[in-house]
Amino acid sequence: MISLTGNGAVDGENVNYYKQWYYFFYDISVKNNVCPSSRTAVVPTTPVAPVITQNGNVLSSNLATGNQWYLNGSAIAGATGQEYTAVASGKYTAQISTGGCNLASNEINLILTALPNVDPSEINLTVSPNPSSGGAFNLQFETRTRANLEISLTNTLGQKVYQSQTPGFAGKYNEWIEPGRLAPGIYYLQITHDKKRYIRKLAVVN
Repeated sequence: MISLTGNGAVDGENVNYYKQWYYFFYDISVKNNVCPSSRTAVVPTTPVAPVITQNGNVLSSNLATGNQWYLNGSAIAGATGQEYTAVASGKYTAQISTGGCNLASNEINLILTALPNVDPSEINLTVSPNPSSGGAFNLQFETRTRANLEISLTNTLGQKVYQSQTPGFAGKYNEWIEPGRLAPGIYYLQITHDKKRYIRKLAVVN
C-alpha cells in the first residue's frame, strides 16, 4: 500500500501553494531501498528409478534403501532390502516411493533352474549347535567330486543373510560360520555342489 502525503510544487510566498495541485500520477515511480539478496541457481532434480540386476537367483537393486520388491506386479511382504533371493519364477521389479509417486525399476523375467534336493546325509552334513544362539554355527560335510561350492543362509522371506563361494571344492569341509547377529527365527542352510542341493533347517534363538 502506498500513501501520498504531498507534492513538490512550491511558492516562496505561499506555504499552502502545493495544495492547489494534484500529484503527478502520470510520472510516478516507486523505489525500494531494500537491497536484494544474491541470486542462487536452482536446479530441479528428477527422482531416479532403481535399476535391478540378476546373479543366479539373487536380485540386486542399485539403491541401498527404499526398495520394495514385486513379483508379477504384487508386492512381496517384507522384501525391502537391497537384495532379494528369488524362491519362485516370475517377473520381478523393485519400486521406490518418493514425493508421493512410485518409480518402478526395469523388469527381470527370472526362471529358476531346478536342482534336485538331495538328502543331506549323502555328504554327512552336520550343523551344530542347532538351535544356534545368535546365528553362529559349525558346518561340516564331505564331498567326493570336485565342483564349485556355494553355501547360503536364507530367512523365511527369501532374503539371503549369508553367502560364500569356493571354486573347485572337493573333500572335507569344517568351518565355523558367523553370518552376523541374526534375529530369532527359522533359517534355511543351502549347500549347492556338483548340480545338487542340500538343505538343512537352522533355528536361531536369543
